[in-house]
Amino acid sequence: MIRVACPSCRAQFDVAENFAGRAAKCTNCGGPIQIPSAPPSVAAGPWGTPPAVPGAPAVSTGQPIKSSGVSIAGFVCGLVAFILSLLEIIPCIGCFVLFVTVPTSLAGLICSIIGLVTAKKANRKKGLAIAGLALSIVAILFPIVFFLVFAVLGSLGGSTPHMLRGLRF
Repeated sequence: MIRVACPSCRAQFDVAENFAGRAAKCTNCGGPIQIPSAPPSVAAGPWGTPPAVPGAPAVSTGQPIKSSGVSIAGFVCGLVAFILSLLEIIPCIGCFVLFVTVPTSLAGLICSIIGLVTAKKANRKKGLAIAGLALSIVAILFPIVFFLVFAVLGSLGGSTPHMLRGLRF
């Protein structure tokens, strides 16, 4: 099999060796592709990589690969929960938003933890999982802190503000 890349869209294809030297159309974008006449040879030695052995695991370069889907889902849920938790400051909306914020932040927390654990095992990037974890934790803690602050301020100030105490309606 010959590995061919389309120069227009950079899609990669495996082509049988009997098509070597021919021109073809890309199935992705329809652009012209020239199939090389012979597959590139891999030289073994101190400056080259050894040829691949069938059934052997792929050689890792040590670089982490892209983030997993679970990490992305955790980040998105954490971001949505964080934005919704900021809307809880508005009195009329806050009570209703809380019923959406809590499940969304819990989903973001769970997905981010799963994404972080699997990222360590599979040598994947951990940035989105960490960001989703932080946003989910803040989205969970913000309503609690917001409630406690206003409960303390309400207990200190009494039932009516001081400027309205002498007035009769």
